[in-house]
Amino acid sequence: MKTPWSIYTPDGMTDALPDSCYAGRVLEDKLRQLFQAHAFREIASPGLEFADVYSCGDFARPESLFKLTDAQGRLLALRYDGTVPAARMAATVLRDQPLPLRLFYIEPMYRFGDQGGGRPKAFTQAGVELLGQRSPWLDAEAIMLAVEACRTLGLNQLQISIGQVDFFRGLTAGWPLDPEMRRKLPQYIDQKNDMAVTALLKDLSLQPDERRIIDHLLNGSGEWSLLEELFELTTQPIARAALEDLKKIRSCLAKWQLLDFCSLDLSLLQDLDYYTGIVYKGFTYGVGTPVLSGGRYDRVVSAFGVDRPATGFSLGMEILMQALQRQNLPRPQLPTPAVLVIPYEQLSLVPDFYKAQRTKSAGTPSFACCFLSEGQQPDSLRLEQLAQNYPGQDLYLLTADGQARFWRLGQQPLPGLAQGSTGKGDDLHA
Repeated sequence: MKTPWSIYTPDGMTDALPDSCYAGRVLEDKLRQLFQAHAFREIASPGLEFADVYSCGDFARPESLFKLTDAQGRLLALRYDGTVPAARMAATVLRDQPLPLRLFYIEPMYRFGDQGGGRPKAFTQAGVELLGQRSPWLDAEAIMLAVEACRTLGLNQLQISIGQVDFFRGLTAGWPLDPEMRRKLPQYIDQKNDMAVTALLKDLSLQPDERRIIDHLLNGSGEWSLLEELFELTTQPIARAALEDLKKIRSCLAKWQLLDFCSLDLSLLQDLDYYTGIVYKGFTYGVGTPVLSGGRYDRVVSAFGVDRPATGFSLGMEILMQALQRQNLPRPQLPTPAVLVIPYEQLSLVPDFYKAQRTKSAGTPSFACCFLSEGQQPDSLRLEQLAQNYPGQDLYLLTADGQARFWRLGQQPLPGLAQGSTGKGDDLHA
């Protein structure tokens, strides 16, 4: 029975129409080819996981999961992201594989109420995971591949902001912050809320150099030369080790000639509990959210019982397509099929015609069939009506000799439709 909600999609869910669906699949295939060319292997996780997969490491807020129960009453969740299932596989079914594991996925994700009103709750995410080895070179390789992925899809105006969460952890390790202050401070810095940070720290007895570091976090220029200055401003071992890590990654990025795409931003602290080292986000103009994000997350696999350092990134396919559109960049266009008008008398020729078409070259048009009923004649009036019904699509007639002959608006088809080509090109026949 039809109800008021039977013709609508739920909030945050949308239909993918043919044009966007085709463009999305073509872009996904380009990414598959790129990732496979760099020796990554595709994985596919189930659309439903036990909710424990996400709760065992506090990887997602419970209110962000689409939850349901199975026949035994066990709590399930729709796939929230691709990294956590990949980590589960690395600790279980892929546990004995040679390291590092080089995996990628392109799958739909579902997040309930994650970003507030008006944001999609279902979207496609492409991601790359390097699991089982800790190396600045692997971190830089992931960034390289993230940049190359965007460029492969047509986005060349790209900026990668790179931070290091261990620097902040080390810097503030000895500060007399209560739990609430430790929760709020990285949030304020990530938001670059200068006034809130100043108010939060005003009563702390911090050294002048420590306050200068906070100022750099809030108002940094993005220049990589800041690493050397920060190194001189702190003596904290964890913070210094984080800066040394960034120096090595900078060197690797320089070898790949990627520094023009990358800037330093040590205020990236949004996911402080998730990441364990380098963290980065990729931006382009025309969209208000990052098109990619990634970093090092060495504790994720260990939540499933196996110690595997890991690094990687993910791309939002819908955001990337939106960026292409808003920057007026070309995106894959759905091919327009020709219309093959089939008189009733030629119905028996259709199977042989299509068999012949499968052996044709790539330039041969694809056809959408328009069958005429018994007694309907493909005269000029009827063909003109069909041309209006299929604007922008070429019309062909299937003739008695099995040929598809191009028809031009205004042309007078001759009896039997067995005359020569009209100039569109060679006739197509069985």
